[in-house]
Amino acid sequence: MDEFASPLELVRATSPERPVTLARPERLVRSARWFQSNFPGTLLYAVKANPSPWVISGLAAAGVDMFDIASTAEAELVRALAPHATLAYNNPVKSRASIARAYHEFGCRIFALDHIDELAKIEAATNYADDLTLIVRLAVDNAAAALPLAGKFGASIFDAPALLQAARARAARLGVTFHVGSQCMEPSAYAHAMRACSTLIARAGVTVDIVNCGGGFPSLYPGLTPPPLTRYAQAIEAASEEMLVMENAELWCEPGRALVAEAGSVLARIELRKGDALYLNDGAFGNLFDAAHLSWRFPARLIRASEEWQAEEAPFRLFGPTCDSMDAMPGPFPLPADADEGDYIEIGLLGAYGAAMASKFNGFGDADAAIVSDWPWQSIYDEQYAVEWVAASQRKRRGRGAAEAGGR
Repeated sequence: MDEFASPLELVRATSPERPVTLARPERLVRSARWFQSNFPGTLLYAVKANPSPWVISGLAAAGVDMFDIASTAEAELVRALAPHATLAYNNPVKSRASIARAYHEFGCRIFALDHIDELAKIEAATNYADDLTLIVRLAVDNAAAALPLAGKFGASIFDAPALLQAARARAARLGVTFHVGSQCMEPSAYAHAMRACSTLIARAGVTVDIVNCGGGFPSLYPGLTPPPLTRYAQAIEAASEEMLVMENAELWCEPGRALVAEAGSVLARIELRKGDALYLNDGAFGNLFDAAHLSWRFPARLIRASEEWQAEEAPFRLFGPTCDSMDAMPGPFPLPADADEGDYIEIGLLGAYGAAMASKFNGFGDADAAIVSDWPWQSIYDEQYAVEWVAASQRKRRGRGAAEAGGR
């Protein structure tokens, strides 16, 4: 990939015709270092969030040596770029052929499951191997997540004890895992989930070697302001100490969004303006899936070669290039009021579920790629963010206290 100091330098040098996915590898290293230093256990990267080669290679170079995969295509990718990494096939439902290929061809020994029939598939496809690490996924509450993921995976409180017993009888190592939902906004959600898992472990009467608290760690989007990540690490560590597991049990996490969101953005060109609507050359079927289908707001800024625009901002809606009416991002996205055709918009925090979600619908979806080194937005990894969050929380508490006193 070509390298530029900033998107502005890229626009001045190339005037790109297609969308450009912008990589910031140093942000990737920073997020990996945070988890390595602050999470009280082992870090796995959830490849689904962004399978770009620069992400896999960058994390491996930063010392991440375990990868959560959901398919043999992801296994093949990781093996090519990080050949000595440990693979965890944590998709709870897999084909027999993919299980066999993961085990025999890619050396995967870690498999997740949430049903007794999946356990039978894993056994048969691995020729009843005796070196399996089996991770039982349990259903937990997703109420604290901006994007709940409950309903598809996870053994229920009724089925989990028997499944844990069956897996324990067949596993060299047994683990439990769960997912509190994507963009989890409450650190306590992890503690609640871990207590629920502990109850099911006790009912099953089994020993557990691994607790994988999954993903869900948040990023800092406009309108979705989570607590500092240190609160999540503290809640998980405290809860792990109370769990009914082996004293030397391993603690894992598998972030995707939080590891890569800040490491990527997309540069899109305005093709037409209609009042407060800007029509871009990227959209819902490209890198802006979450902005459209979840109506999430993302940080955005105008990029114009002349760097001259009206000082005041106005709220804009964004539309993508396809002929589908779902190709719309309601925002609102505050941008300079004179934004117009030929200008570019950089939309941030798309390192997660940006390029990974792009399709070829209507013949669109192709994008160029480049590396940039600037960082224009607040980071969830900034110490200043934690200070500001604590101060804001204290102001809210004082405000509630005054209101309650007035009511009395």
